[in-house]
Amino acid sequence: MVEQLYRQLADQNPTHFLPDLAASLNNLANLLSNLGRHQEALEPAERAAELYRQLADENPTRYLPHLATSLNNLALRLSNLGRHQEALEPAERAVKLR
Repeated sequence: MVEQLYRQLADQNPTHFLPDLAASLNNLANLLSNLGRHQEALEPAERAAELYRQLADENPTRYLPHLATSLNNLALRLSNLGRHQEALEPAERAVKLR
């Protein structure tokens, strides 16, 4: 699985591969959601947002747009689970970042 490869690579060289891992997790969450596997989609969406937060702290110019996208996706994943109140915070944060 691509995600597992990026996890291994990110462990060895986080500066280079952490962005790829975050993108891979974000894509995985979206694909799972598209398949109706909303509960399974939540964990990778949360992890992607967490990684993009770390990356944006180090390089805001490059990663704030990615953080905004991942927060928006996290809000959608939460909303798909009927957790609308919880979805509000990441959605509002994504709007502020944009």
